[in-house]
Amino acid sequence: MAERWSLMPRATPTNIAEIGSNGKLTVLVVCTELDRLNQSSPIGIFCEMARGAAEDLRKNEYLYSRYQFAWLDGPEVATNIVMGNMEPPNILVFNYTTYEFYLSDDEPQKMTRASIVTWLNQLADAIEKNTAVAQGGWDMFWLLHGFH
Repeated sequence: MAERWSLMPRATPTNIAEIGSNGKLTVLVVCTELDRLNQSSPIGIFCEMARGAAEDLRKNEYLYSRYQFAWLDGPEVATNIVMGNMEPPNILVFNYTTYEFYLSDDEPQKMTRASIVTWLNQLADAIEKNTAVAQGGWDMFWLLHGFH
């Protein structure tokens, strides 16, 4: 069966809904177009590490069925989701349907390929058990933007 999305497509304001409509949570890797392939920059190193974690997830049916990786060019989309600063390099898990998101307790500079996979595995387990605490959500979005 052909994949709908590549391993880690670029997410934009115009396609994030489509990426998020596959029933999976979207793992958004915040980087920049200019630095994401530059292995001598912190952003490039982080993006390559996240891409490696995405490869690891593809080999794990439990996790692969729950997550789709994507990358963002700059912090704007992520900042709008979390309503706070999300400077690159960074990572978050986003549920487009509910507008909820999850952040790791680890600082991006201290993350490893394995720690990203471990975090996503623990998050999937917590969501399965209804013990995960999501942030944001449509109610918070409307409340903060004054549309109630």
